[in-house]
Amino acid sequence: MNSQVDRRDSARIVRSALDEVKSIQTLLADVYKDAGDGRTLLRELVQNADDAAATRLVFVVLDKGWLDARNSLLRGPALLALNDGPFPAKDRDALHQAIGGAKADKAGKVGRFGIGLKSVFHICEAIVYVGAEAGVLRPGALNPWAGTGEAGDSDPLHPDWDTVDDDDLERLVGVANNLLGEFDKGLIQWIPLRKVSHLDRAQDRQYGVGQVCPVSEDVGKWFGRSESLTLLLAQCGNLSSIEADRVNTPKQLDARRKLAQVVRPAFKPKSWVGRYDDDLPVPDRSFEGIIESREQKCLVHGTESLGSDGLHQLRVNDWPSDPIWRDGRCEWVPRKALAHAAITVVRPECSLSAQCGVRLRWAVFLPLDDDPVPRTSTLVETAGGVSDKEMLEIILHGYFWPSHDRRSIPGVTDEDAGVGDSEVRVRWNRAVRDELLLPLLPSVMADALSSIPEPVGRVCLKAIEDSSIVRKNLPAVTRRHILLPLLTDNGVRWQTKDLNACEVVSIPQWAQAPVTVRMQLSERLRNLSEAIAIIDADAPRLGGRPGEWQPTWIERLLECISTEDLRSQRTLIWVAGLVRHLLGSPDSKDDQRTVTVANWLAGKVGEGALSITAEGTSTDEQKEGRTSWLRLLETLPEAWLIHTPVESQRAVVELASEGFVGEGFFPIPFGRQSAKAPLSRPDPNRLDQALSQLGRRLGDNENATQREHRSRLVLAETLLAVRGNRPLNDELRTLPLLRARRLPADKDDAWSVDELRQQTIYKRVFARS
Repeated sequence: MNSQVDRRDSARIVRSALDEVKSIQTLLADVYKDAGDGRTLLRELVQNADDAAATRLVFVVLDKGWLDARNSLLRGPALLALNDGPFPAKDRDALHQAIGGAKADKAGKVGRFGIGLKSVFHICEAIVYVGAEAGVLRPGALNPWAGTGEAGDSDPLHPDWDTVDDDDLERLVGVANNLLGEFDKGLIQWIPLRKVSHLDRAQDRQYGVGQVCPVSEDVGKWFGRSESLTLLLAQCGNLSSIEADRVNTPKQLDARRKLAQVVRPAFKPKSWVGRYDDDLPVPDRSFEGIIESREQKCLVHGTESLGSDGLHQLRVNDWPSDPIWRDGRCEWVPRKALAHAAITVVRPECSLSAQCGVRLRWAVFLPLDDDPVPRTSTLVETAGGVSDKEMLEIILHGYFWPSHDRRSIPGVTDEDAGVGDSEVRVRWNRAVRDELLLPLLPSVMADALSSIPEPVGRVCLKAIEDSSIVRKNLPAVTRRHILLPLLTDNGVRWQTKDLNACEVVSIPQWAQAPVTVRMQLSERLRNLSEAIAIIDADAPRLGGRPGEWQPTWIERLLECISTEDLRSQRTLIWVAGLVRHLLGSPDSKDDQRTVTVANWLAGKVGEGALSITAEGTSTDEQKEGRTSWLRLLETLPEAWLIHTPVESQRAVVELASEGFVGEGFFPIPFGRQSAKAPLSRPDPNRLDQALSQLGRRLGDNENATQREHRSRLVLAETLLAVRGNRPLNDELRTLPLLRARRLPADKDDAWSVDELRQQTIYKRVFARS
């Protein structure tokens, strides 16, 4: 056979370098299509450092590089990103692999869902790096244009971009030593800022991996925001500090200008939002700490949940699988996902004002939007507040499957129902939200509010309560616990309760109650059953619908209000609101509850609580006191109330002290208060009992003053008028209940009906026929 045979050494299908360029361009178009800033790049660099188990992350914005560097990328302005996490050979290999890196099988790493280091190409055409592990240096360059020429693997236009010679390596290691200390482990990335001269891939236009050509000033603004770094650091599993500096040249690093720095003092890795390889159910775990920056100190409270039978069950049926290749064979492995969620609350340590607000941010470990002043989006909800400086930040992390561009969480931030694998994703995301994440909100807010002044806490919790996230998902928020404002002597204390373990009742305007009343009530409330949760009706809460007060609870509650308290105008106003609240609407009033209140009020009247309305006080005080008492007494059924003249007050107090006033019968000795008097229909037996007692008092008049005598007669006269035409019993006919004017002394005298009849008969003897 004379034919020549050209056999290739490999049967591989080679992926073109230009295909990689196109994939990066597509990625950048998806990720940065709405915003041209570097927030996504910042998150990716933070994420990669945290995944590498680094404790420090340092950013430096350089205005200039080394003019004599062999690699021309090192000569111009750049962003340096350095961390002290080990950089093994497998990480170097992953760095050069296709989009997605080597994290696909690492569920405990944030990057499992990340865009990867390729986001750096938003601001550059290629990068230079040096990694280190156990003293072994691994320098290199990541240049998408390498291999795009017709021959060789180098960059046909800028071959110097592909290499790091010894001199350049020495310079880079020197920078790492300066910023991190001894560089025996870690990674330094030199990210040269794209210049117009880099976009020389086309003859008729500017063309490159990306189009953004940022200047140092812009990058400094992106990376030098303490508020953004604080939000990111709060969610990191390993990093203890993130800092950003700016300097003119690498030789001036010792004189660099600090842009921002955030630190977690005494932080232990994975002690806040943890990173796990499995999700066996464990009890919820709380954490707290501090993040310090130059501008302020932030307090952090959080709660984490791991494991859920419901989520585990989701992974059994119709769960998607991913191919894993070993020796040419494909093995289908269930897609990795963990039943894991956490809520982190970050707030400034300085005193917040009543103008503060709340931001709720969705996160997949790191917040999907860390902008301190975010645009309107489904990833961040701002509730309440008028100042961007005074915000309580609530980070809602779930082990979600976000969309490719990380701008949504299907089924959570949108109503996407999905189909196929997408439908499974939506089902998983919603289950993580409803079973694990949102049920943590009551407990984490109870911890966070414990260190906030009550007025500010009310504002913050009201904003949370009114947020669309909570309103739409309240059943999930209160799935396990409710958050209630339990009463204390100096305000309220927010505390979680099992939704099904106690009855909730409320008291209105607790903050308006006088101090003495609050102290007495608080002491009494401590002795009430644990099955009863008494809250401030006007304070915000998460769940817990208040029910009706039982008569026995009302009785114990009212016992805490003394007669002396009711001599205060302020207390009277508050008690009137309290009683209305205890009795409920007219249609829902319970007879026994009303009886309890009526008898308590009668007891207080008998003890002299009406002294605020009596003679001896100023006219204005009398008027105000009577008005306040009327508001209080008019909470009782209208038929029980009998408006009597002011002069009868002594007699009314007397009857009340002897137990003749209360249920079914309640005289109000303030005179007529309106042209249209209420229609009184008191209990006839109680009315007659009161008349009998008055009659006996009037009959035994030796020790009574003239004023007392007159008060009894005036009251008896009024009660007889209310009694109407019902026949008098034998006792009432013989008692001196009728008021008559005795002449010539011009004094009130008391006659019985029988006496009046006898006098009438007597006078008829002398009358003309």
